[in-house]
Amino acid sequence: ASAMAQKLMQARRQPGVAALEQGHVTPKNAALLPLEFRIDGEITRWFTTVTSFGGPLDVLTDEITIEQFHPASG
Repeated sequence: ASAMAQKLMQARRQPGVAALEQGHVTPKNAALLPLEFRIDGEITRWFTTVTSFGGPLDVLTDEITIEQFHPASG
């Protein structure tokens, strides 16, 4: 198996992953918590990711951070 496949298998063996894959998530074992917004009576659900660029010695990319919102339901 490839290195990526091995890492995926390793991640799936971690505690709580089976419940996440089956959709049995509670606040106690949640890997992410969706944000809910109510606008004009309609509820939308989102989650965010945060990406930081650069390293401590990279002046050009120091402190660049991007937060993206993704729909939690299709």
